[in-house]
Amino acid sequence: MKLTDCGFACNCLALADEIYIKTMTLQRLKTMINNNPVKGRDYLYKLWRHNIKYMYAALEYCDKVGIGLFRIRSDIFPLIDHPVCPISISDLPEFTNKWPHIKLSMHPDQFCVLNSPDPVICNRSIVILDYHRDILNYFKATEPNICIHGGGVYGDRKSAGERWMHTYNRLHPSTAELVRLENDERGWTVQELFTMTKGKVPIIIDTFHWSINHEDFDTLQDAAELAFRTWTTTPKIHYSEQAPEKRTGAHSDRVTKEGFFSTMHALEKLGKPFGCMLEAKHKDLALLELFVEKDWLCTI
Repeated sequence: MKLTDCGFACNCLALADEIYIKTMTLQRLKTMINNNPVKGRDYLYKLWRHNIKYMYAALEYCDKVGIGLFRIRSDIFPLIDHPVCPISISDLPEFTNKWPHIKLSMHPDQFCVLNSPDPVICNRSIVILDYHRDILNYFKATEPNICIHGGGVYGDRKSAGERWMHTYNRLHPSTAELVRLENDERGWTVQELFTMTKGKVPIIIDTFHWSINHEDFDTLQDAAELAFRTWTTTPKIHYSEQAPEKRTGAHSDRVTKEGFFSTMHALEKLGKPFGCMLEAKHKDLALLELFVEKDWLCTI
C-alpha cells in the first residue's frame, strides 16, 4: 500500500492556519435575504468562491505530499440543496482540475436515507444525492463516488431492503452510477448489502465497522473479496480504529502503523488493487504519519 493509494476526509489540518471551509446557517441566510436580497446573494456567492479556493489549495497540497484520494465536504457549497438558496453551481466560474490523478469522493450525512418508511425523507435523499453528483461533476472528479449507508432495518430487514432498492431505482442514472454502499457497525453487513442489491451496487468495506459487526464472514479477507467483486473500477475501503475510552464505533484521532499495515497486507493478498480512505480524526496528519517521518511532516 502506497500513499498515492490512500486519502482522508474533508479537512486539511496542515492548511488550517491558512485556509479552511466556511459555512453559513439557513437562518442567517434567510435573515440576510429578507433584509437585502442582493446582499444576501452576494455574500453566499463569495462564500462559495472562497470554498472553491480551499479546494484548489487542498488538491495542490495533496499533490505535493503524494496523497491520491480526497473526500469533499458535503457542505462545500452551503445550503445548495435548500429551496431558499439564491444561487446555483451554474453561477460559478469553471473549475480547473489540475490534479485528475487525485480521486474525489463524497459522503452525505446521516439524513440521506434511501429506505426510510417516510417517503418525504426518501424524496429528500434523492435530491441530496443529485446535488452531490453535481458537485463532483463541477470539480471534474476522476472515478467519482458517493458513499452512503444502508439505512435502518426498522424491525424488518426484507422490507427495509426492498424500500432501499425502490428508491435507488428512482435515482437518475447519472446519480445511481456514483452510489456506493458502506457496511456499518449495527445494521448492515457486507453480505447483507450484497444480498439486498444482488451485487449491483459497489460496496465499500469499512474494516472498522466489520470488526464490530461481522456475522457474515469469519475473516476480513472473505468479506473484502465479496465487496471487491461488486466493483468495475478500483475498489475502495475505509480504515479507522477505536477511540480509547469512548463508545464502541467512535473513531480515534490517529491509527497505529501495526494495525493499518497488517490490514492492508491482508487485503493485498486478494491480488486486486484498491484505494483506502483513512477515517481518523486528525485527517491528513494521521495519514502522513503512517508513511513519512515526523521530522519531515513538521516542514509541510
